[in-house]
Amino acid sequence: MKELLSWRHFIVHFAVQDLKRQHSATLLGYWWLVITYFVTIFGVAWVYAGLWKMSTAAFLPYLSAGILLWNFMANTFNESTRLFPGQVGILTNFTIPPIVFLFLLILRQIFVLGYATLVHAAVLWYSGAASAPGWNPWNFVLLPFGYLLIAACMTCLSLPVAIAAARYRDLAPLIGNLTYLLFLVSPILWQENQLPEKARYLLNYNPFVWLFRVGRPMMLGQRPEASNVLSVLAVLVVSAPLCWLLYRRLCVRLPYWVR
Repeated sequence: MKELLSWRHFIVHFAVQDLKRQHSATLLGYWWLVITYFVTIFGVAWVYAGLWKMSTAAFLPYLSAGILLWNFMANTFNESTRLFPGQVGILTNFTIPPIVFLFLLILRQIFVLGYATLVHAAVLWYSGAASAPGWNPWNFVLLPFGYLLIAACMTCLSLPVAIAAARYRDLAPLIGNLTYLLFLVSPILWQENQLPEKARYLLNYNPFVWLFRVGRPMMLGQRPEASNVLSVLAVLVVSAPLCWLLYRRLCVRLPYWVR
């Protein structure tokens, strides 16, 4: 861990540089992130609010929080399958700890989530979310904690996937298809109470749903249920040491696997 902290400036610098490179030739730069989220959220809300016979203003905050969290989790999960093979030149020629690139990926996605949160704030203002039941502006103080908790969980989830995908390249398209299926069965475009009672237990087997139950209430000015937060923390406490042991055991093999 001490060795990893020594690379913190490298991680921050290259996370920023990656974002700059992605938008370096565009006129609006980072604002394309904001525009893309605006178009997606309002366009999808207009379609699905009518489909579910809900007012657009009532559906917008729920949808906005879901899309923001989903994009952060899904992009991290999918990109982890290409993480180490995409750094083959560096891993085979330099002594940089491979896990550095995972934290670079996580930090870059956190930066994107930060820009998307600006859109979510505008959505809350436009939809009059302050009048919703359970609204308390002080609950937004919990939002950074929620983001960090979700980022930590995605780190633990993505690390084994990244290692396995470096060894078995067929995992990348498999994970891509799995992510699409998880999108369909996650409460993003629909609400949990729309499921039949006998089918709701299936949500407990979707790890992304656990994170939605923690992050989404905070993004809506509400307080998440303590049981959901404690459940995610318990999973994190158990999985983090296991992921670290797995990494320490297999990290020396990664340069050979990605050749």
